[in-house]
Amino acid sequence: MQAFRDRKMHVAGAAGLCATAAFLLYDRIDIIPFARGATDIRHEISSLQETLPAEQGDGSVLEEVTFDGRVVTLQFVADERVGMDAWRTRDESRRCQMWKKALRARQVTSVEYRYRAAGSVSSVFIDRAVCG
Repeated sequence: MQAFRDRKMHVAGAAGLCATAAFLLYDRIDIIPFARGATDIRHEISSLQETLPAEQGDGSVLEEVTFDGRVVTLQFVADERVGMDAWRTRDESRRCQMWKKALRARQVTSVEYRYRAAGSVSSVFIDRAVCG
């Protein structure tokens, strides 16, 4: 009970709670500058390029990854049996999780998922507004 009466313990406890809350929430809010370096996004893109062509498990194949300094473009060849709408609406949370830190740190302004199937091309763009 003596610890509850000591003013220094109150200040230390409040500081500890604030630091813990900030550490747990840094992924959701921009209060702590823990952004990764610009070389990390280039490393992620080059590691994706090394695995090409990559089967995606949903009937599509990742065949090209490009980065022009602002926009990352992932080009997929899609299976004709599944409609384009299925690819456009699928896995938005997984897409955001993959690119969220790079978008927040403004290393990338947007990511384009470009699907090509049966002669038609469909694109899905994600940016900070989508993954906010």
